[in-house]
Amino acid sequence: MSSSRRLRFDRSPAATGAGPIEIFRRNFTIVQANSKELLDQVFRLRFQVCCQERGFENADAFPDGRERDRDDYRSTHFLVLYRKAKAVEVMPVGTVRLILPHRGTDLPVIRMLQKHDRCRVGLPIESTAEVSRLAVPRAFRRQLQRDLSNQVNRAAAESGARRALALLNFWLVRGVGRMTASCGITHIVAMMEPALLRLLRRIAIEFQPLGQMVEHHGLRQPVWATTANLADRVRRGRPELWEIAFDSAWDLPRAPALA
Repeated sequence: MSSSRRLRFDRSPAATGAGPIEIFRRNFTIVQANSKELLDQVFRLRFQVCCQERGFENADAFPDGRERDRDDYRSTHFLVLYRKAKAVEVMPVGTVRLILPHRGTDLPVIRMLQKHDRCRVGLPIESTAEVSRLAVPRAFRRQLQRDLSNQVNRAAAESGARRALALLNFWLVRGVGRMTASCGITHIVAMMEPALLRLLRRIAIEFQPLGQMVEHHGLRQPVWATTANLADRVRRGRPELWEIAFDSAWDLPRAPALA
């Protein structure tokens, strides 16, 4: 991949503004949503993105404004929290879940595959999990640019926000990666939009196709990867991201007060 197509994540601020890693360290936190309060924020955020913004799910089916489905009971959920400069409270701005294997119940991606595609890769059922419900509100991109504009010039704010949002996607996937290690997960599957796959590929997170594209809220590509290979690609391809991914300071902390 040519350098012109790669997102740069230098630690030092660029001449025109703060570097995205500094922005992320200063303003963002990722937590495992392991409390009733945090799970409520997960489901509210999913309703905003999946129902109101993108229309993937019928908003009328969730009159309480919290999008849930049949696989949440066996899932681990993560939240990315954002703190404005000088603010005390934080707000949830991104979420993702890892659906864990459960005896006698297929993962959603597997339920949508043709039988020959299921058998071709030979995924180990007992140690394969699914990444899904990766959601970041569109409105947050604009808010992040506005907040950064108070610290740097407009062009730098747009550039810094774009890179910080790519880093947010990276960190959501990395949070999932940490959980797979503790749960003994060796393989990951997902159903992803081509545009998201291209973005992840630019930050060295690469999945392999698992059968043909399918219609699921638009065309989606079923994909798979081994957890070891995902980590190795980041280590070799984006060492600056590998460094922060395994920095002990980025262990999942206790959640601060929510806005």
